[in-house]
Amino acid sequence: MTDANGLSRAELIAIIVELRRTNGVLAERVEFLEAEVERLRSQLPGGGLKVVPEWVKPNRKERREQERSERKKRKQSFVRRRDIPTEVHEHALHECPKCGRKLYGGWLHRIIRRKCGVCGTQCTPKVLLEEIRGSPVVNADETGWREDGINGYIWSFSTPKLRYFVYRQSRSGQVAKEVLGAFLS
Repeated sequence: MTDANGLSRAELIAIIVELRRTNGVLAERVEFLEAEVERLRSQLPGGGLKVVPEWVKPNRKERREQERSERKKRKQSFVRRRDIPTEVHEHALHECPKCGRKLYGGWLHRIIRRKCGVCGTQCTPKVLLEEIRGSPVVNADETGWREDGINGYIWSFSTPKLRYFVYRQSRSGQVAKEVLGAFLS
């Protein structure tokens, strides 16, 4: 398009008339195409809406709530009883490895992980990981883990005496390198 500053009034009016005509033709074309889309959608199953196959599971907790309500009640539960551990070993750091501040609190899941109140570092004892890395044989395996519609993987690093579990959203070998470190070299 040319610069409008150098055009006369008659030329500008001619451009406006041409643009209006083009706009009218395009509006008719859009109206025709929208009618065509509606006609084609009406021929599709479900009226053109996205139809999810029945074999696709819903992602979120609605499915779990529905499954719970559908289960029949039993007189006796058929669950495996949890064994009582013969030994309990607790490993916990007492000071932050970065800044040396004394650590308090934490949570127990065979290993006590604590958070430094000064620098925010999550501190976990490396005792089990060092034992895994020091073992002559380590088996690494991952299995899919889906929770609330989000896919991830539970990695298991096993020796004849120890099991070490890590959750990651990746299945790549980088996870094994991260956990086993120099062991893979």
